[in-house]
Amino acid sequence: MSTNPSSDSRKRFLLIRTDRAGDTILTFPAVTALRNNYPEAFISFLAQPYTVPLFEQYTGIDQLLSYEPHGRHKGWKGLLKLSSELQELNFDAAILFYPRPELAFALLKAKIPLRIGTGYRWYSFLMNRRIYEHRNDYRKHESEYNLSLLESLMSDKITQPHYEFK
Repeated sequence: MSTNPSSDSRKRFLLIRTDRAGDTILTFPAVTALRNNYPEAFISFLAQPYTVPLFEQYTGIDQLLSYEPHGRHKGWKGLLKLSSELQELNFDAAILFYPRPELAFALLKAKIPLRIGTGYRWYSFLMNRRIYEHRNDYRKHESEYNLSLLESLMSDKITQPHYEFK
């Protein structure tokens, strides 16, 4: 990892999944697909503290970030702190797999140029690339919905990648 993010010329992606462990694990194929399409990219993953260890042995992630909504990121001051932390990392794009209004706001406030997320929430206007799929109709597996969020970043059709651990 570059010590000065602004001096790093690689594409910089932030993947965000801050809910339960099982759903967080189902973002592994999205990480692999992104890494396969952007092998030189810098990929960060923002997760709840209790799910961060799940990613420590997973290949393709350059940096793990901890989102602490009951600790240092609690309330408006905490949200502004998160925004500042993200802005310092100079991301080109952020993909919000588990939509939360506070995280969508933090991405906008962090001035991340490309913010990808669902188009069906009241706060979807904070995303500038919206995906219109309802997950509650269960037409696809959760990992496939996660891959759908990446499709606009990929040159080829995404297929379900294999898990890759160190």
